[in-house]
Amino acid sequence: MAKKTRMEEKVRKELEDWAINFLEVPNEKNGSLSVCPYAGNAFRKGKARVIEKKPSETLSEAVKQFDPKKDDVLIIFNTNYELSASSLHHEVDSWNEWNYETGLYLMAFHPDEEGEAVEMFGTYDFLNEAELDYTMVFVQKIEPLDDAAIFLEEKGYYDDWSFGQYKDLVLKRRAIREKLNNIKRERYL
Repeated sequence: MAKKTRMEEKVRKELEDWAINFLEVPNEKNGSLSVCPYAGNAFRKGKARVIEKKPSETLSEAVKQFDPKKDDVLIIFNTNYELSASSLHHEVDSWNEWNYETGLYLMAFHPDEEGEAVEMFGTYDFLNEAELDYTMVFVQKIEPLDDAAIFLEEKGYYDDWSFGQYKDLVLKRRAIREKLNNIKRERYL
């Protein structure tokens, strides 16, 4: 395993602090529910890995570093980003559409993002906006990720979300999972 750079260590500490002390703590902006009740546990179990994307590396090459036996989440950060927030999301959405058979799902964050989800997740309430100078792509296995969303949905977790948030963060992923499930069913027929 490659030695971690100072930047990887710094970002990992920031994200672990964010996950444990913000994302899984009840949040008024999210109806007094935690923004992400599972985030801190991945760090505590040692199943959240943070890597820096090399300038010469494509997103697909970086994603290949996800180890399904060891990782619940791989967070790929990039300090040399040239893509706009919308371009990064388009790249991630395209990757999800074309690579769904991998069983992985990607979500993106860009420091220039604005809007409902950024407000809800309160990223800049916890992380200093001026210091958050990197993009992030979160790589996870789609089935446990969507199973967790289904469990939360049954508990009313998404009841106060706008339809736009719900569509972008839950239904889009569920449609990708359904494509994967259809492929699996076809293989067994």
